[in-house]
Amino acid sequence: MRQARDIFSVRLQDVDSFLALLWPGGPGAHWLTPPGAPHTLKDVAKRLVTSGYYFDSLAEESLRFPDGHDPAFFAKFPYIDEKFDYERIGLLALATLGDDEQARSPQANFYIYDGVRRSLVLAKRLLTGQTSYQAVSALLLNPRPL
Repeated sequence: MRQARDIFSVRLQDVDSFLALLWPGGPGAHWLTPPGAPHTLKDVAKRLVTSGYYFDSLAEESLRFPDGHDPAFFAKFPYIDEKFDYERIGLLALATLGDDEQARSPQANFYIYDGVRRSLVLAKRLLTGQTSYQAVSALLLNPRPL
């Protein structure tokens, strides 16, 4: 098991830096990260917004959705969105990108190692105009732990 040797404190000062983070997805959200498509927060949040689904409906067990969707993965999203507050975002954990990730998403700057749900909620809120951007703090892990 590889551990990070170096940990740096970083602040994502502008919205473009935040939206350029690579969103790794999750076991129940493959439809947001299709093969061959970019996986930056901006791209993933756009897919989410244009899908017409809301976090509460994505968490419903009765939702009929294509393969690659698991309501359990989305169970915490409605709460995070409803109670959204920058204080609750806390620190994200970021890591360097792999070569394949950089090739697939050339605009990406770092990989989201921890904070997948919090970051997507914020990205969706930014794209829909629900929230104005404030600098986000993170820890940069190098190399990425395995």
